[in-house]
Amino acid sequence: SNIEVYMTYWYFMFFFIPIIKWNKEYYIKTSCCEKVSKIAPEIGRRIEKGEEVNLNIDEIDFGQIEDNVKICTNCGYTTEEDFIYCPKCSNKL
Repeated sequence: SNIEVYMTYWYFMFFFIPIIKWNKEYYIKTSCCEKVSKIAPEIGRRIEKGEEVNLNIDEIDFGQIEDNVKICTNCGYTTEEDFIYCPKCSNKL
C-alpha cells in the first residue's frame, strides 16, 4: 500500500507571516486501511529534506495511536478530539 507522511507543528504568525515553528511531529498514514502512526523525528526530517528513506511497516506500531489521532487529508490538521469534521477546513475526518 502507499504511505502518506504528515508533519504537524505550532507556529507564531506576525501579520499573517509565519515567524517561528516549534513542536514538529511526524506521522505516517497507510492508504489501504488509513491507520496512523507517529514516526521518529530523525526519519521525518530526512523525508522532509527529500532523502530516500526505507520504512519497515512490520516494525511500526499502528495500534498505539490509531484511534487517538485524526489527520485531515485536506489541510493536514491533527487532532486527538472526537471530531467528525475538521475544525479548520470543514473536511470530513
